[in-house]
Amino acid sequence: NNRLHPRYKPTQVVTGRLAAEAPNIQQVPRDPKYRSVFGGVDGLTWVKADLSQIELRLAAWLAQEETMLTAYRGGADLHALTAERVFGVDPSTEWKPGKSARDAGKMLNFSLLYGAYPKKLQLIAYRQYGIQITEKEAEAYRSLFFDSYPRLAAWHFEVKMEVRSAGQIVSPLGRVRVFPEVSSDDEWEIKRAEREA
Repeated sequence: NNRLHPRYKPTQVVTGRLAAEAPNIQQVPRDPKYRSVFGGVDGLTWVKADLSQIELRLAAWLAQEETMLTAYRGGADLHALTAERVFGVDPSTEWKPGKSARDAGKMLNFSLLYGAYPKKLQLIAYRQYGIQITEKEAEAYRSLFFDSYPRLAAWHFEVKMEVRSAGQIVSPLGRVRVFPEVSSDDEWEIKRAEREA
């Protein structure tokens, strides 16, 4: 019938995200040559939705991080704000060759939201953003980031303590995720569970 019929897997991903396959319709490249092949049925409208910076918005709400919440209420770009706060520069300025300070702010926001430590931050900066930083720089940026968003740091700690004591975490919508790794003797496994929580 000249239509795509992907298979959705609502329980496949442990984080609770919806997965799709054959094809993975949720991961279509941004390039217009790919997206132009999609269209709606005659008489109907094709709707595309993108929840801008949704993970950061949810984290700001869950942590009650007032600096982030105020920025979002005012329509600010949090990646740009992070660049200004951490690097002290205009987000559009070139921070490293070919990368704006905003790019670096984005890298910090997502890496540190998900618990990256300095060595991991250094690796992510290079592999995903092509930005080379030293481990010492990564450590300094991490400190400045959490100084800028102190409730986010406190929330990270609260979540870690919750998962260590209960062995699970419950989302605001009631989804329970169990972390048996917190009972392990392996500190690396425990820390991995804390980051995933």
